[in-house]
Amino acid sequence: STINIRYEYHSIVFDAGSTGTRIHIFVFELLTQDPLKLGLKSENFLEVKPGLNEYFDEPEKAAESMRPLLQFALQVVPENIRKETGLQFLATAGLRLLKPEQTDAILKSVTKLLSEYPFNVTSISILDGDSEGINAWMTINFLKDSLHLQEGSFGVVDLGGGSTQVTFKVLEENRSLYPKEKIADIHIGCKTETLYTRSYLGYGFRSSRKSILLTDKDVDENEKTIKLSHPCIPLGRIANWTFEGVNYTITGENGDCFDVIRSFVIKKDDNGQKFVEAPQYLDRQPIYAISHYYDHALTYGLLNGDEAVLTVDAYYVRAKAICEEMFATNTNYTSRRESLSNEQKENFLRTYPFACLDLTYVTLLLNQGLGLKLNKTITAAKKIDGKEASWALG
Repeated sequence: STINIRYEYHSIVFDAGSTGTRIHIFVFELLTQDPLKLGLKSENFLEVKPGLNEYFDEPEKAAESMRPLLQFALQVVPENIRKETGLQFLATAGLRLLKPEQTDAILKSVTKLLSEYPFNVTSISILDGDSEGINAWMTINFLKDSLHLQEGSFGVVDLGGGSTQVTFKVLEENRSLYPKEKIADIHIGCKTETLYTRSYLGYGFRSSRKSILLTDKDVDENEKTIKLSHPCIPLGRIANWTFEGVNYTITGENGDCFDVIRSFVIKKDDNGQKFVEAPQYLDRQPIYAISHYYDHALTYGLLNGDEAVLTVDAYYVRAKAICEEMFATNTNYTSRRESLSNEQKENFLRTYPFACLDLTYVTLLLNQGLGLKLNKTITAAKKIDGKEASWALG
């Protein structure tokens, strides 16, 4: 008979994203059976907002914003094992998008802050987009117990504030369909999995919002205050937004909002290649959509609870319902429609003046960018079995 030696250990992962800084404290149990199995016993999670990149001129303040997360870790991790508890600090697109000297100053401050705490800091670095995508794929498929399934593993699309990732398993016979630099061979246990992974910097929901708002606008991006009008803001509305230290004031104007967003999503480089490409076979995979794909769905009432199955066009159908006049001429993209009361529309727009831009962007990114059909179902998720659906566990 096998003796089950249970050995628990803690692991701390900081996810410094563009919209917030999060701490994940994982408790793993080692079940030393044959084959060796690692179980995730529990996870503690806490987030502070805004992201570190909002303190681009105040690196000490950036680090200081993390203190509540470290105090939380002291509460969770027993004193006798703190010294051996590994801590990784990984930043994503928010810091990738800053100037190198700003990023360095913030990382220096973070290093200094972490040195005040008893944990074993193993890494303070910027996670590249491909690793972010691969780790998200690992997390979802670990939690769904589908890491080694030949068929039936889940593709993962992840919408951050600064970047967006797409990752899925590639069957050996299809490997040659994809450019070498987009294929990663990863070792899990004694097996190797082949993944397609792409990260698009600047296509997260906040950086793309900025690009869409500034499309064909003659503005000086060095100004601290930018005023403009835009067809993706309903007529008669004013939207205020502060991003990367710039205050935007945007009023509505007549024009084709849908087309402005679509043009951004299908933009081509100088060689006529689309920036965002639709990888073959992605459409055939069951797909988990995480981060802001989930957050937008929750914010705009497309789901409640930790996960829900949605169609790709659900976001745009909701945008059409909130901003009917804005999309009135655009009838041939999807025939699906829904109606909201005037009070519901007013509530959304008063709180979220960018509702129609952000929702339309999600559907167009998935459909015109990544090539998913409008009626394709995706699972938007924040948690799976009570565990956060993010790259941190991977």
